[in-house]
Amino acid sequence: MLQTTPEHEHVFPLIGAMLTKDEVHGLLERLGIKRPLMYELGFRNINCVGCVKGGMGYWNMIRKHSPDRFNEMAALEREIGATCIKGVYLDELDPERGRIEDEVMGECGILCEIAYANVVE
Repeated sequence: MLQTTPEHEHVFPLIGAMLTKDEVHGLLERLGIKRPLMYELGFRNINCVGCVKGGMGYWNMIRKHSPDRFNEMAALEREIGATCIKGVYLDELDPERGRIEDEVMGECGILCEIAYANVVE
């Protein structure tokens, strides 16, 4: 991001606090803050629904949770004659292909504990 948009001032509070993604998920859980729905559905990241950067597992999750978006992107692939994933058209993607973790597990380390203490003060 620093390289692609150097004209903007960037702030990275989680990196600055040396917190990992899993620690932040644990912190949110302890604070009672609901995570975005995409995480609750088992996605590892919050991207646009139907992100062209997704792999086979991601697209099979989109097929399951957002079938209209999946079908829209499959039709678009055919229209432009190019695929999102390794030469496999979405409408030919085996529903069993790909690998995606079922959930993001929160875990807290010492830095997470310090951040939690600062939030609840």
